[in-house]
Amino acid sequence: ACMKACLFLAAEGFRMRAGATAISDLAGLGTRMPWNSAAFAVAALSMIGLPPFAGFFSKLYLLQGAVAVQAWPMVAALIASSLLSALVFFRVLERLYLHPAGDREVLRGDAPPATLVPALALAAGVLVLGLANGPFVAGVLAKTVPARYREFPSAQ
Repeated sequence: ACMKACLFLAAEGFRMRAGATAISDLAGLGTRMPWNSAAFAVAALSMIGLPPFAGFFSKLYLLQGAVAVQAWPMVAALIASSLLSALVFFRVLERLYLHPAGDREVLRGDAPPATLVPALALAAGVLVLGLANGPFVAGVLAKTVPARYREFPSAQ
């Protein structure tokens, strides 16, 4: 939820500040809207499932569970979703950071605070949930799952 909300807020920031409504419109905005772009990048890398972001650990736990019960279609779906996310989000990040703005007039400055502040807070949440996933998951499991089911199976 944090990842997707952050992506939507950052995308709205791009639209509000630079009129960007397509991936091609994002060219050069990585340096012109650095904080908005950073929030988008954190959420995108988490959606792909890269460490140390929250998306990595959620996918890891799902993979461990799927392997433990030999749910191979689930394993394939998780891997495929990560690969498809990587294709899409690396293309967007490339456009943001590696392409010049071109001839169009693009203002410098980040999104309005109404979208930027929540996007940055959610991006920080994605990072904190990734770095502190162990205690967070243990706390949630302790309150919601019967003791006999709390141990994660090893994916050996």
